[in-house]
Amino acid sequence: MVARMIPLRVILATVRLESLMGLFIPDDILKEAGLTDRDALIEFACGLFDSGKLELPTAVRLSGLSRPEFENQLASRGIAAYRPTIGDLNQDLQTVEYLRRVRPGAPS
Repeated sequence: MVARMIPLRVILATVRLESLMGLFIPDDILKEAGLTDRDALIEFACGLFDSGKLELPTAVRLSGLSRPEFENQLASRGIAAYRPTIGDLNQDLQTVEYLRRVRPGAPS
């Protein structure tokens, strides 16, 4: 079994030089999964984001994609890029109520 490291150029393109960790993935596993080194890194970033281990900006950086490209990757996997909380909903409702008070004739 041959294991190889995701190429340093792929990692350097996505991560600051403060600290690096190598990730060895056996070639037969990549082949079985039908993934290139780059695809594996994107899968890894999507999985960490989906599990809540990474915030969106960090997952985008790890993937090496632009934000719109990463969001498209998430969407293709059925992963929501934005996950509003109950607090977000409550804040939106307060904003709507405020706007109704300050602009009573505006359409709602």
